[in-house]
Formats: sequence, C-alpha cells, structure tokens
Amino acid sequence: MTTIKISLQDDLARRAESAGLLSNTAIRRLLDDAVRRLAGHALLDVARQIRPLPFRP
Repeated sequence: MTTIKISLQDDLARRAESAGLLSNTAIRRLLDDAVRRLAGHALLDVARQIRPLPFRP
C-alpha cells in the first residue's frame, strides 16, 4: 500500500471534506475513475490514428 500526502488550499479542503471526498474510499474511487478515463482517451486517440489508414481485405 502506498501513502500519499497532498496540499490543498484551505477552502478547497473544507469543501472537499464536507462533500465526503477526502476519505480513503472516495480518493481511491476518484483516482480509479480518472485512470480509467485517461485510458479511454488514450484508446480513442489510437482509434483516430488507425481510422484513416487504408484497409484492403
């Protein structure tokens, strides 16, 4: 398990805490969603590069 430390502006930290976004579970979920979203964008970028290639069966 890895431990991380982040610095947030006080106002953002208060709003995030009151929204329940600073718990281990919430941060894990946010990071998992972000990583999945980035992977999806990377896949779409590859698809856009492949699409213009001529296809000959």
